Order: sequence, then C-alpha cells, then structure tokens
Amino acid sequence: MKKNCTKNILILFSFFIFSSSNAQTFPYFLEVETDTYTDLEEAIELTSVGDTWDDPGYNIPIGFNFDFYGGTYNNVQIIGLGSWLAFQAADTFNFLVPYFDDLADIENANSANQSTISYTTEGAAGELILKVQWKDCGFYEEIFDTGTSNNIVSFQLWLYEGSNNIEVRFGPSILPDSAVIHDFGAPVIGIMEGYSVNSDTFEDFWHLSGSVATPTMVASDASILYSYSVPGLDADPPAGQVYRFATVPTSIKVPTQNLELNVYPTVVTDQFFVEVNEKLFNKKTQISVVNNLGQVIYNNTITTVKERLDASSFPSGIYYVRISNENGIGTKKIIKN
Repeated sequence: MKKNCTKNILILFSFFIFSSSNAQTFPYFLEVETDTYTDLEEAIELTSVGDTWDDPGYNIPIGFNFDFYGGTYNNVQIIGLGSWLAFQAADTFNFLVPYFDDLADIENANSANQSTISYTTEGAAGELILKVQWKDCGFYEEIFDTGTSNNIVSFQLWLYEGSNNIEVRFGPSILPDSAVIHDFGAPVIGIMEGYSVNSDTFEDFWHLSGSVATPTMVASDASILYSYSVPGLDADPPAGQVYRFATVPTSIKVPTQNLELNVYPTVVTDQFFVEVNEKLFNKKTQISVVNNLGQVIYNNTITTVKERLDASSFPSGIYYVRISNENGIGTKKIIKN
C-alpha cells in the first residue's frame, strides 16, 4: 500500500499548500555531464546491519560553511523518504531532493543484503566537498508489499565549499521494473524551496523534467505532488550521469583578481547599467551576459566605464554579467522579469 508521501517527508508536514504568489526564478544554473562513478572509500556509515531502515533520520556535519537559499549551514539532516536533505532556518526548511522516491533498506526483504547511507568530506581547505552516498537502496512499495527487492538504486550528492555548487551523481542501478517502481511514475530530482512550519506552505518545488541527457528545470505545485504524477525524467539516469546546480556556470573561472563591478538594477525589466572601476578599465575590456544554460547571449567591448545594456529581448530568468580584461574578471547576477 502506498504511504502518504507528504506525511513521511517530515513529521511536521500535515499537508502541502502551494503559494503561487511568491513563485521565484530557479537560482541555479543547470549543467549536465557524465563522469566516472566511484563508490566512497573510508566513509562514515550512518546505517548498520540490523537497522533495516525506512524513513531514516540522520544528522550530517558538512565540514565547512555551505550557503543554500540565503542561509549558511555547517550540518544537514536526512529525513523523510530516504534521501531528503533538510536545511533548517528557524521555522523554514529548504530541501535538496536527489531522488524523490520512498527508499528503504533491502535488508527488510533479505537479511543477507543491506542498503547503506554514508558520507565523507574530502579535499583541501577552501575546496572541500561533502559527499553523501546511497548504495543499493530498495523501494518501499516493492519491499513491504511483495517481500522482494529486485530493484535497487545507487547515487551520491556532492556539496562544494566556496562555489556552493550541488551535484547529484548516479551509480550502477538495477531497475527491471522501472516503468512501475517510481512513486511518481518517473525519477524526480530537485529542490523544495521555502517550506514554512507555521503556515504549512512551500514556495516552489523545482525538479528536472524530460530527457535524461538534456533535461529542463520546471516547478510543480501541491496538486501535482498529490496526484503522484510529477513530470520527472523520462528514464532512469545511467551510471555516470551528473546533474549540477551551479551558482555560477562552471565555464566562468574564478580569476586571480576580481574586477570591481557595479550592476544596477539587479532586477531588470528592459535595461540595466554596468559600471567598471576606472583604475582597472581599459579599451580591451570585454562585457558578456551568460544565461542559465551557460550560453553567452551578449558579448561586446566596453567603450566607457559606464555602459547601458538593453535587456528587453532577454527571456525571464537569471543571468550573469561578466567583464574581463588582463587585470581579471568581474561577475554580477541579475534577474530579468
């Protein structure tokens, strides 16, 4: 029997109500790539033999300060349906959802096997990465309705120090019943923004939709969640598939020297202004505007320390304004309404 998904995401959730009046633009750049998947080594295991977990609750120290939706965090909680990561600020939660399915330990069905959740923080100071791994996880419906665990999934979530980027990385999975095993009819990966304990509402549920190789980011409301028909990915991500939510497109490298840059207004209707520090300006200074796919949609040479740009033809969304010359690079974010 299907569990009530919202009840088991968080004890505090009695129901979800979508507040469309505060809908936002997705604040990350979506990047998709493939990379070799490697199991974590010498990781701290949160689960243990005999746990037979379902709807687990664990606290994970991040190991560095991580910025997420306006807050700075040094720990994160796994709660709810197996892979929901909660960032709490007072009575508001933001959730990372690397895999929106009701996951459970396959040890519930077969004591000879086990699903594990583990983590490690790796790298040099200033460039640390928190890596959380779900390995050989089963599905609640199959385990508790049929007593079998033929379908298993493995994936990792990486959080990056400094850039505050987020990656979901998929490992080897066995999913013979892919067409029917998912709670929402398809794999769902995303972010739930602004759940309020007091008002019992959330602002947006952003998630990947469409092709596994070239997905788009869309928003769904509570009615979609309750219908168990979230328009997720059209197939299960293969081993090596990586989805990155980047604060700045990774094609924009961090320079050795930042150019002082002022962009206003930051919320744009039809035009905006760019001012460059006069001491660092020269006639070889380039200006470009990058969209949320990392594509350069405007590029030109700055002729004065103050430039006016026409944004009337830009589609609504988040953009990065970048200036560059031999002195370095400066980058600012704007939002086009």
